[in-house]
Amino acid sequence: MLDYAFTAVGLHNVQLRAFAFNKMAIRSYEKAGFKEYGRRREAYFMNGRMWDDVHMDCLATEFESPVLRSMFSE
Repeated sequence: MLDYAFTAVGLHNVQLRAFAFNKMAIRSYEKAGFKEYGRRREAYFMNGRMWDDVHMDCLATEFESPVLRSMFSE
């Protein structure tokens, strides 16, 4: 999805939010190239506990296109 956003659409920045309890999602976002840039601490209440709202983004300048760059450069 990031490859399409940066290479085909031409976006410079893609951002998302995830709740801190969703560790598997945060890990997969990091593997895709996202980095945490901020948090809203204790912003979400669930099951008797407060959780952080994690803000993440990825910049086109930090992303290496695995597929589309070769297709669009021809």
